[in-house]
Amino acid sequence: MRKRLMSRIAAILVALAPVPALPDQVWVLLEHAMPCDEEPCSNATEYLSYPMNRVDPAGLRPALQALQENRPAPNDPASSEPRFCRQSGRGHDPDTLPVQTKSGSLKGLPAVFIDTRKLKGPEGYEGLFGPELHAQIVRKFQGAGLKVLLEAELEMEPGLPSLNLRFSPPRGECDPYRVSLSLSQTAVLTRDVAIRIEATTWSGSGGAHADHPDADEFDAAMRLIDAFLLDWSTAQETP
Repeated sequence: MRKRLMSRIAAILVALAPVPALPDQVWVLLEHAMPCDEEPCSNATEYLSYPMNRVDPAGLRPALQALQENRPAPNDPASSEPRFCRQSGRGHDPDTLPVQTKSGSLKGLPAVFIDTRKLKGPEGYEGLFGPELHAQIVRKFQGAGLKVLLEAELEMEPGLPSLNLRFSPPRGECDPYRVSLSLSQTAVLTRDVAIRIEATTWSGSGGAHADHPDADEFDAAMRLIDAFLLDWSTAQETP
């Protein structure tokens, strides 16, 4: 009697145990046209689906491969491999898309990450170089309509767009300081979209210049920021 009571209590506890929440899934769906020998043809179709664990272009090829392995064998053996549709249109075969300039890579970019607050100023600079530069950049970007991401927001932003500002100190009178600004984003290779890399998609550099004899490193950095914003604005206006 006691054993039966304990078994019932255990069964109730198992039934009341919380069910773990399932993660979000992305499903790839294949609509396969079935052979039709009847008149009139009913255009019968079947649907095969396969889940991707996350929203990631790198998972697309394995998902397509899994769908192809489960569909009926085609008459043409060469068509059994997953491939991108070579029709015109965005999102098809990547090799048919035009190669963009560095400014073209900024089209549709809503936000970037940049943080210069820990950047040390050049020797003899009076003031808080990094924080002052960061505040000026944020004001410029906000005024132009480009959001500045926090570090915690970067991982959730598609493409992980991150601006990096670097300084090279002067090495004598004949080798003045240099400033460089670069934007890195994630990209996939057109020869194999399963390969995802971090690439520099925009860059610029500058430094001491005869046109700006009284300018310093701070001014050179802001000229690069202005050049980036000009390319970004131009890209948004390009159809």
